[in-house]
Order: sequence, then C-alpha cells, then structure tokens
Amino acid sequence: MKEVLDAFGEGWRRLVANPLIWLAPLLMVLVGLFVAFLGAIFACIPVVGFLVLYAVLIAYLGGCAAGMMGLLQAAVTRRATDRDFSQGVRRFFWRAVGLLLLAGLANFALTALVGSVTGGFVPSWALDGPQRVADAFRALTNPVTLALQFIAYFVVIVLFGFAAPAITFDDCRTVSGIERGLGLVRRKPGAALGLLALAVVLVSMVPSVIALLSVGRLFASWSTEQGLAASVSGSFAPIMLLLVLYGYIASLLVSMAIFVFYERNRSLLGAPSGEPQPGMPAAPEPPGGQVVGP
Repeated sequence: MKEVLDAFGEGWRRLVANPLIWLAPLLMVLVGLFVAFLGAIFACIPVVGFLVLYAVLIAYLGGCAAGMMGLLQAAVTRRATDRDFSQGVRRFFWRAVGLLLLAGLANFALTALVGSVTGGFVPSWALDGPQRVADAFRALTNPVTLALQFIAYFVVIVLFGFAAPAITFDDCRTVSGIERGLGLVRRKPGAALGLLALAVVLVSMVPSVIALLSVGRLFASWSTEQGLAASVSGSFAPIMLLLVLYGYIASLLVSMAIFVFYERNRSLLGAPSGEPQPGMPAAPEPPGGQVVGP
C-alpha cells in the first residue's frame, strides 16, 4: 500500500509541476466541439458521410490519447511542453488507436454482459415513462450490480492499464505494451493490483454511485415527465458540474500515478522482445549477417 500511495503522491507533485497537463484536456474539448460540428455536416451524406465521420472521430480520439501519452511520459521526469504533445501524436498515434479500440471493445462487452445479467442494460426505446426509468436506475444501483460493474472495470484496467506507459517508455507496439503491462502485474501483483483497484474506485465507481443515487431519487419522487425534467434541470445540474470537475481531477491523477508506477518498476521487465528500449543497444547480428541455428 505504501508504494501505491507513493505513486499517487508523486503523481500529484508531477501534475502540480506541469500545468500544461491540466490545460491540454480543456483544449482537446474545444477541438472536440469543432470535430462534432464537422461530424454533423458529414453525417448528412449517405453512407460516405458516416465513414468520414468515424474516420474523423478515430483520428481525434487517437490524436488526443497519443498526445496525452507523450505529455505524461515527459512529466514523469521533467516539465512537459507542447512539443511533447506533438511528438506523442507523431510517435504513438496508431498504437494509441489500436489500444483504444481493444480497450473499448473489451469494456463494452463486459459492461453489456453485466447489464444484461442484472437488468440494468435497458434499451432507450423501453424507457417509455418515468416509472420504467426509475426501475432501470434501481437496477443500476443494486449492490450486486455495482459489485459486478467494479469487477468488469477492474478486468479491463488490469488488461490495459499499464499498456500506455509501456508503449511510451519502452517504445513497443500495442500488443507488446499490453503484454508488458500484464507482466508488471505478474511481477508486482500486490502493488499493481492495489493501484489499479484504487483507480477504478476513484475514476469509475465513486462518480457513478453518486450520479446514480442522485438521479434515482429524482426519478422515484416524480410521476410525470414534466415534473421530472424540471427537477433534473434544477437539482441535478450542480451535481453534474461537481462530478465533471471531480472526474477531471481524478482521471489526471490516476493516469499520472500509473505512469509513475510503471516508470519506477519497468526495470523488472527487461527490454521488450525484439524491440530494444531507447538508449539500449540492439542485439548484435551474427558474423556475416546470417542467422545462426536451425
């Protein structure tokens, strides 16, 4: 536990020393609004418009993720600059896209499975009135549902949580980064799993529980859609703003702590197979450049 707390403490100190990391997500949101505007235009074009829309969306998300990976890597040891963001986009863009796709598919599959088992996965067309919506929220706030959601999020973060720092620090491919992240979990199971479990609680479970309980009480107290809409807009808006602020800070802190923890323990893993770490010499070729062996 001490190592986990040390990683969070150092992560917070690195965040305080790197104001650009606080600013970058806000700038990405502004760019995202422009991307959404372009998406609304292209979506009007049949077939081709949706292909262009998805391509632009993937490019936007991949660029944001790759740029943040570059910033977080630099911030572990020094003051990050805008150049680190641009270099991160150039170096890690396709690897970040692959990581987002794999993690997104895994997260969707597991959360949909949990929702279908517990009854919290309700299609929008079935929410035909306040009572049906209230029933859906009660299913989501059931302790069994919350426990299963925690397990689903925990499985996803164990699989992919250390992949991003592995890709950046060791300059390895996406699949190799996932393997090295799992290797770190195997080498230091107590500290690594403790860090990832705390990350799930801080980023996913705490805001989810607060939001669901708050909205659930509103749905339970109103029987008409008009009264419900007025109550949500008046009472839930401040809660949402606080949750957004909390999620913003918690996500940055958790990300920084994960990068710090990986950087401190990456020596346990050695060099990536077939992909020497930056600054480490490549394996010498056999005499004559020929492969020796059967």
